[in-house]
Amino acid sequence: MDIKPMIMIVDDSPSIVEMLEEILSGEGYGTLKAYDGLQALEILKGLSVDLILTDIMMPRMDGIKMCGALKSDPRYRSIPVVLLTANAEREYKIKGIEAGADDFLIKPFDRRELLARVTSLLK
Repeated sequence: MDIKPMIMIVDDSPSIVEMLEEILSGEGYGTLKAYDGLQALEILKGLSVDLILTDIMMPRMDGIKMCGALKSDPRYRSIPVVLLTANAEREYKIKGIEAGADDFLIKPFDRRELLARVTSLLK
């Protein structure tokens, strides 16, 4: 029996979370949801995930700070993090790379591109 990869979706927009969950579960991935970086870190304490898709701009803790926290913790360092952003500014990409992000997707994203990047990072 195949164990499907588990992907955490972190975004303060419930509609984005729902859309990503629909796309990913339709491809057989398991999903976990969080609506900001602090909630995501709290959920991760008791679970293991194979990949994290996170928005950059969120209340309480943004995606770049969350990525930095994950990458500085040996328990989570190896989890690929994809930053989702509506803001294509170079400054956000640089900050994301400095925080250890593994990839970026610009919103609105293409379903096929999302799935291709997820598949590639899970290999």
